[in-house]
Amino acid sequence: MARRQHLSLMVLLGFMAFLTLTYFTVGGSSAERYPVKTDVLRSAAEDKTDIAKEAQKGDFGLPSDILKGGAIAPKLENATIKAELGRSSWRLLHTMMARFPEKPTADDSLALKTYIQLFARLYPCGDCAAHFQKLLAKYPPQVSSRNAAAGWACFVHNEVNARLKKPLFDCNNIGDFYDCGCGDDDKKKKDKEGSGKGAGAGEGAALKTQERKEDGGGGSSVSVEKEGSVWSSALLAISMKVRKLPKVDRSIRPPGAMFRTGSLTMRADGIHVDMDRLKKGEVNMAVTFKDGVILGADSRTTTGAYIANRVTDKLTKVHDTIWCCRSGSAADTQAVADIVQYQLGMFAMTNGKPPTTQTAAAIFQEITYANKDRLTAGLIVAGWDERHGGQVYSIPLGGSLHKQSYAIGGSGSTYIYGYCDANWKEGMEEADAVNFVKGALKEAIKWDGSSGGVIRMVVLTRKGADRHLYLPDTDYKVRHE
Repeated sequence: MARRQHLSLMVLLGFMAFLTLTYFTVGGSSAERYPVKTDVLRSAAEDKTDIAKEAQKGDFGLPSDILKGGAIAPKLENATIKAELGRSSWRLLHTMMARFPEKPTADDSLALKTYIQLFARLYPCGDCAAHFQKLLAKYPPQVSSRNAAAGWACFVHNEVNARLKKPLFDCNNIGDFYDCGCGDDDKKKKDKEGSGKGAGAGEGAALKTQERKEDGGGGSSVSVEKEGSVWSSALLAISMKVRKLPKVDRSIRPPGAMFRTGSLTMRADGIHVDMDRLKKGEVNMAVTFKDGVILGADSRTTTGAYIANRVTDKLTKVHDTIWCCRSGSAADTQAVADIVQYQLGMFAMTNGKPPTTQTAAAIFQEITYANKDRLTAGLIVAGWDERHGGQVYSIPLGGSLHKQSYAIGGSGSTYIYGYCDANWKEGMEEADAVNFVKGALKEAIKWDGSSGGVIRMVVLTRKGADRHLYLPDTDYKVRHE
């Protein structure tokens, strides 16, 4: 029995010795088995520390030249999409500035400045982006406060408007025009902070103005918050102009002003005008010629026997080379034209190509026919497109659609059917077509009491739209720009 226990102990000791020997000869230490693991962990820790340091510096690990590169997108050829893109982008920027903090942190200011620089590079219109980058180089983004950001955006927007020959925006109203969509909490917080602290976002400048009485002077001084840019003086001038705008006494009405009560409007001189009966007593026409189409119309708008407007522009643009002549109720025709203009813009954006004249006429016809019992609208749609060239469509009262070589409409058209039949020629040159339209409109103005004023024309060809204006002072012989 003792020998059997001794043998068991010897077997157990031998097995333990075998395990110990195997561990030291085969396994080794974890550091020897996985020598890379420590290096990886050490490298990851160092990278994390470097990233944290870069973030504290505000670089975010971005290459130093990423904000200075040129525009990425190619040139955008479609004028309609370009205009729609521009309007949407400016609304985004102005709303973003309106929501920017009054007292941003350094990280907030850096984020906005970086966004604007990247926005200029990535803007989908290449030539627009290049021009915007030049503006950024000349007028760097001002991001020290909400006032500075909103004022900078308005100033740069006006620089673009001046380049495109568009009306300049009154920066005094930018806060009202671009509603930031602030909630009640934001508004209450703003009210508690007090109004009048610094220049408002609608003052159009990165300015902090404070008026203080001078000893013995009683005047006011303006202090400008500079951010190292060259345009602070320009914004100061703008701000002074805005601040000194005279107040208009709305109780004083100029001669000819109208007082509205319901549908009845009475002018200051005592003449009553029924706005519900405001009509375009007129003559208008459109003709095809060798290279395109010409639309023409007089400029008189009447309500009964009263001439409400002598210089109305009855030629309405619904797309780049598609226009319409409007006759009937002024309100009805304007509303229909606005709807069609919107629909054609959406068509161009969706399909990536401009609409045809036939498409525009079909939309006009669908609207007028569906509302034939509610509308008083006679329309002539004419335009030029790559597929069909110059085309003219007539849509009389009732909403029917007729394609014609030339079309005339309005009360004055009754007097010129014989003139048009006698003088119309297919495939006329542009000069001959202009003289034909001008002669027909002159005859209508001469005989129709509801037609008159100036003669307006628009020539639509492959080159685009060319406007003409002829005055009665020169017997409609001299073209005016």
